[in-house]
Amino acid sequence: MKIVTIINPTSGNKDINLLQQELLKHFAKFDFEIWQTKQSLHAIDLAQEAASREYDIVIAAGGDGTVIEVISGLINSKSKLGIIPYGTGNMLAANLGIPTANISRAIDIILENHTQKIDIGKINGRYFAFMAGCGFDAKIINETSRDKKRKYGLLAYFAQGILQAFKPKYSSFKIKLDNKKVIKTRGLAVLVANSGNIIGNTFSIAPQASLSDGLLDVIVISPKRSTDYLPILWQIFTKQYQKDSNKIKHYQVQEVEIKCKPSMLVQADGDIIDKTPVKIQAIPEAIEIFTPKEPINPIILSIEDHLKNIIKFALTDLR
Repeated sequence: MKIVTIINPTSGNKDINLLQQELLKHFAKFDFEIWQTKQSLHAIDLAQEAASREYDIVIAAGGDGTVIEVISGLINSKSKLGIIPYGTGNMLAANLGIPTANISRAIDIILENHTQKIDIGKINGRYFAFMAGCGFDAKIINETSRDKKRKYGLLAYFAQGILQAFKPKYSSFKIKLDNKKVIKTRGLAVLVANSGNIIGNTFSIAPQASLSDGLLDVIVISPKRSTDYLPILWQIFTKQYQKDSNKIKHYQVQEVEIKCKPSMLVQADGDIIDKTPVKIQAIPEAIEIFTPKEPINPIILSIEDHLKNIIKFALTDLR
């Protein structure tokens, strides 16, 4: 069996040598190689090369950005994908039940040989596995420095979100759903989710989203004033916003087209990729991924601990 691991050496704040030692220990009996990326988007080329050389398994070791690059290079190939979460954001791995802080267990999941096919989203010619969005979320990602992501992980995004809430940027959106229904609204963000859990099942942008239903979940966030922010957060925590909320709207589609004035930044799986307008579509069963045989409940900080850390970091950043 031919196996290759594609490592992003700059992903997160992790010990690459430790990762390589673990890989060599577990895969020594196979025809195994380790390739490292050298610049942004290089993992796409490496994954395409691995597919062309008929590697049975291609492992992505890094964050969500590395994973989607590898997926982009493997679509329409026979190679199966393994994921070793090793970045700042590991949202796809977490949503698949792959441990984000246990290299050995993540490798064991690959060796157990249990797979599932999942959908992928395509946005203006590029791909995403977890979530894309334009507006508030993209601005948070764009304003969060690499240094803060390395130091604070996901907490850096939450803190930046608090800071951005004091200076929101609105836009007038025109959203076309499945080339039929057209929505016009003034809003803060439009999110398109393939899967929506951010902090386990506690904080889920799209609790109904599934990685294998052939659909994308479109979330339109339209607060009318700053006092709407807390009710919106409450609706997300209680998973009630699907019910006729005038602040958050939820739709399920195979395709969505988003235009807005003024134009807004667009992110896909945590990377800024473009500006609006964008056309997004679901690609059903696009990739076969190794997943746990039994569902795993991720161990997360309590909501209280998250809020304490977010407030502490935000206050520090404001000084």
